[in-house]
Amino acid sequence: SLREDLHLQECARAGRTKYAPLFIGGMVLYRGYRGRLDHRADQLLLMLAIGHAFIAYQTPYALFVAGCYAVFALAAAGRLPWLAKPPLLWLGRLSYCLYLVHQNIGYAIIDLGYRLGLPGPAAVALALATAIALASLMHHAVERPALNWFRQYRERKRPQPRMAAP
Repeated sequence: SLREDLHLQECARAGRTKYAPLFIGGMVLYRGYRGRLDHRADQLLLMLAIGHAFIAYQTPYALFVAGCYAVFALAAAGRLPWLAKPPLLWLGRLSYCLYLVHQNIGYAIIDLGYRLGLPGPAAVALALATAIALASLMHHAVERPALNWFRQYRERKRPQPRMAAP
């Protein structure tokens, strides 16, 4: 119905304005980790993204988001080496695919778990396991092959150095 379509459009708009700064902040921190910062522009983007957290989220969540930025910044600077453990690195590789599936799949699995009579924690554990399994499948079947293809394409399209005429 028109009402449902308008509601979905409003949710999409709200999601972009609420979550886009989190992605931007993450990208800036990653650029810093890779040594590719445009210091003034990236510092400004990061400050705006952090400031946005205090506008878009209520106080306890805003502080949580600011704390996450601090943890990511410290990790990117190499100050939290205990985060570089294989299981956490594996989850980091799955993070985008996990982001894509966790909410809708999670709610559906939790709802199914309740309808099957599972206790709440068991339904949540089932949802978490399902989301991680799906994210892993997507990462290996879609994300990695697409990234490999893109890297090969980019290498083929990169201008080759020309040799000077003798």
